[in-house]
Amino acid sequence: MTINFEFPAITPSPKMDLANCDVVIVGGGISGLTLACGLQSSGLRILVVEAQQQQQATERARAYALSPMTSKIFRDLGLWSQIAPKISHFSRVLLSDADYPHRVEFCPKDLGEAAVYYCGEHGVLMAALQQRVATAANITCWYETQVVDVRYGAETAEVVLENSQGQQRLRSQLVVAADGINSQIRSSAGIETNGWAYWQSCITAFVAPERPHQNIGYECFWPSGPFAILPLPDRRCQIVWIAPHAEAQAIIGLPPDQFMTELRRRYGEQMGKLTLLSQPLVFPARLMQSRRYCQPRLALLGDAAHCCHPVGGQGG
Repeated sequence: MTINFEFPAITPSPKMDLANCDVVIVGGGISGLTLACGLQSSGLRILVVEAQQQQQATERARAYALSPMTSKIFRDLGLWSQIAPKISHFSRVLLSDADYPHRVEFCPKDLGEAAVYYCGEHGVLMAALQQRVATAANITCWYETQVVDVRYGAETAEVVLENSQGQQRLRSQLVVAADGINSQIRSSAGIETNGWAYWQSCITAFVAPERPHQNIGYECFWPSGPFAILPLPDRRCQIVWIAPHAEAQAIIGLPPDQFMTELRRRYGEQMGKLTLLSQPLVFPARLMQSRRYCQPRLALLGDAAHCCHPVGGQGG
């Protein structure tokens, strides 16, 4: 199954003086665009810089568990009515420990919320954010643009950018690093990090179960690592499978039929036969905490500031 998302073309606004900005956000992913949308009503002149092509930035085969607090953020941005119909609303979350027969159950009434959690695909969230950015007079987004240099002064930061049009030098009151865990902006500013690599990797994939998932989320804690099932619209689910590095690499290297056999052992039979919808992806689990989140003319955001084990993400 292929899910298509429509993304608006984003071009620099002729109304903005790009030589002098109030905020330059380096990173046009979910974190960077959410901040830009949050600052829209401030009237500040905002430039978002993204190294990838626009379509590349949106094409990520990943879904995110979203907490009720995250839904409130999108409501405050005026984006929830666009996002909510395209994501799943967890009716329950069931937690269990390996093959122990009993489960801990969480329901919306336990939280006084409409849902325990939500689950939204990267493309759904990016489409809503990009649409808002495209219509905001005080936000400009440049794709395929690299940050060559940043120099922080007492009054402004001088930022040198490079793209197919050549180099451009501009000044900004604030630079925001939203360029991910391996942030170039953070490292070039001399901000050190603490943390470690876990002994585990995370496998993700999309599957279609034979029977409806009923918007129930599952998480089972095995000795080798947790296994989670996140329900999605259109009778699909994303699995998040934590395993030791060598085991994870061996699992994704299996032929599809053997991979599905191993997956069913973790998934269970509650939804019937499973169909694999995407190529499984794997990435190492890691803890990282920046020693500082801000310094004069610079702030860190999202994974550029910190990241944690997928089980510790707590729904974004």
